[in-house]
Amino acid sequence: FGPTAEEVCDSEDVSTTSAGLETLFSKFAPFLERLKPHYEKPDKSKIIAHFAGCRAATYKEDFIIEPSKKVKGLVHVAGIQSPGLASAPAIAERVKDIVIQEWHPAENTDFEPVRKRSKRFSEIDPRERAELIRMNPLYGHIVCRCEHASEGEIVDALHRGIPAKSIDAIKRRTRAGMGRCQGGFCMPRVLEIISREANIEKELVTKSGGESFILSGRLKQVK
Repeated sequence: FGPTAEEVCDSEDVSTTSAGLETLFSKFAPFLERLKPHYEKPDKSKIIAHFAGCRAATYKEDFIIEPSKKVKGLVHVAGIQSPGLASAPAIAERVKDIVIQEWHPAENTDFEPVRKRSKRFSEIDPRERAELIRMNPLYGHIVCRCEHASEGEIVDALHRGIPAKSIDAIKRRTRAGMGRCQGGFCMPRVLEIISREANIEKELVTKSGGESFILSGRLKQVK
């Protein structure tokens, strides 16, 4: 559900409120009931997470999509608000047109625009599951019990063309950690798999890149 799109004075205010949650629930729950009539009725007590963030809005209340006047090769894509998600394909096309017009890059004929989707273990039928496990036993090891994400899916995500290198990246690719426990059960196991497959120490595995490390060292060794 969401967002509320409330204007706040503090640029670092990313708090959520009970009033905001109530507004969203009362507005969107009826839509969900009509879209998913066979699902159980939406229940606020089953909400497992809520999020907030600040939009870098402009005073013109409009998108800014234009080449930089100071830095060659830089295209500004700023002031993106709702409907940002729906606009994303058109924004990408606009940026492509700007790049072609401004810098005339040569076409990369080796580029493959279609990426084969990996199979999600929880979505395939029992016969396909059995065949997948026969070919790769890692698919038979369920790492995330909430979302039924297997070790095979996580390893595949780590070695694809655009590898998922962090806990959050694995979550978005495989749904491991998106369930009711929000990673309480599977995060240590995902961390261990990333460490093993990337051949790095567990202390170097991050939640979302940068210096968002999960671990600082072993027990009784941290000063």
